[in-house]
Amino acid sequence: MADRNGSSDWSDLDLLTRGEAAERLINEIRRVERELADLARVGESQGNEEGLRTRLAALRERLAQ
Repeated sequence: MADRNGSSDWSDLDLLTRGEAAERLINEIRRVERELADLARVGESQGNEEGLRTRLAALRERLAQ
């Protein structure tokens, strides 16, 4: 469903440019890195750490393509 208010470009149906796609990947990589850092700081993985590390590796691999 399209965002009628235009507040989120995630909901638009247009194709992304390579630059826009790379920017989104970079932002997601940073978000996952922050989550991992928070888990390390707290000292609890809550079972999420392995999944986050897998996701981070996949995001980095995709960005490198």
